Amino acid sequence: MNISQDLKHQFIVPVIRFTDPATVEAVVEALFHGGFKLQEVTLMSEALVPLLGKLRARLGVTLGAGTVLTGAQAQAAIGEGAQFLVSPGFSSEVSAVAKRAGSLYVPGVLTPTEVMVALNAGHELLKLFPVATMGGVRYLKNLEGPFPHVRWMLSGGIKASELASYQLPSVQCIGLGQDLFPAELVAAQQWDAITKLAQALLKKGTP
Repeated sequence: MNISQDLKHQFIVPVIRFTDPATVEAVVEALFHGGFKLQEVTLMSEALVPLLGKLRARLGVTLGAGTVLTGAQAQAAIGEGAQFLVSPGFSSEVSAVAKRAGSLYVPGVLTPTEVMVALNAGHELLKLFPVATMGGVRYLKNLEGPFPHVRWMLSGGIKASELASYQLPSVQCIGLGQDLFPAELVAAQQWDAITKLAQALLKKGTP
């Protein structure tokens, strides 16, 4: 399995950010039935770590662990079946754990200095976060100049309506949050509605 290519193929990566395991499980399942076979579950609580393996076994979904901040978190997530790791910044501890396990690690970067640190550590797919706050496509193009070979996972404030403007050759994938699972649908447990929304966005947003 080539996770990097799977990310590129799906392009939109749902970023699930809840603390309640039951909610996370329901949202992942709804999105999976909507066509999202690869998703990221942010580790908002320790209770979510065992859920990774449970969901993989039950659904066959490809799951990454997000907001991985420490080597211990990385080790626990990989042990429970996380197939890739994502951080808001770069962690040498997480990088080392991922390399030992042969797992894909996508570190977060924002500045040219941070990009250079991640590249020098051997990472070629980098998470630009928070991209929308920093100027969106315009900021990305400024970084493309000195770093033409970097592949990007974009995250932070991107709206579904903006996906087309981010479909650049250097962009491997885009993390998308509540546009895929609006808070009112989650609160009302309208999982079928989330599935239908996922189907529509996946068809619209995949290059």
